[in-house]
Amino acid sequence: MILNQKLITTLPIPYKGGIDSTWNFFARDDEFREHVCKYLVQHGCNAIVCLLNNTNLEDRVSIFRGTYGSKVDYQKLELVVEWARRITEAGGYFVPCLFCDDDYSIKDSYYEHVRYISILGTVLEKYVAGWIVWLEGYEVISTATLRTFVGYMKANVTDKPIGSHGVYKKEYDPGNLDFWVNEFPWHPHDGVNHSTAEALDIAQKIIEESKLPIWFLEDCWDPETATARERARALLKLPGTIGVGAPIDGK
Repeated sequence: MILNQKLITTLPIPYKGGIDSTWNFFARDDEFREHVCKYLVQHGCNAIVCLLNNTNLEDRVSIFRGTYGSKVDYQKLELVVEWARRITEAGGYFVPCLFCDDDYSIKDSYYEHVRYISILGTVLEKYVAGWIVWLEGYEVISTATLRTFVGYMKANVTDKPIGSHGVYKKEYDPGNLDFWVNEFPWHPHDGVNHSTAEALDIAQKIIEESKLPIWFLEDCWDPETATARERARALLKLPGTIGVGAPIDGK
């Protein structure tokens, strides 16, 4: 179970002279996916986080043909399952994120969302190490709505841990979540301008206030920097941390 592991990954991935993201793992081609997996392995990472759905036209990820909730694109679904299988059989932890913060249709499409969750749960459950239900969830939905979806998943879809992602705030009610995937309060592109001491202070408060295992996933947009790796090593030592978002090797 991932709650008993130390998960090491990186969202930002150096690629073709720039920085891309594993959020886009299924929005790109196989060349990109091969590059991501190779980079993670080379730098001692053991987990990957990626989106399974969004409404972004430029970086579209969906298992549906056309609009959300329409006919299933079985070719895309097969691709998702195949990569989940490959990652798992290679010893990696596959932790997909079901919904993106650009999905504002939640209040109008509950049953379509349940259908989507059920489809993915049926084909992916044996490969996933845990689920992230929402990227920036509290920007889009209420605690009550999040609790409803997590409750449905636990009752009908999965016995794996379920988390949600975002900038943690004290007023949030973690509800029935099993872990929290944390983004620090600064923009990741500005991460190198914040000290490890500052990050550790924030991290300790989040662990104490949330009472949840924390995956500190998102704080610096360049995994090649000494800052990102120093911070990841320091965060990983905190009791209550189950994972970090930068390689811990080298530098």
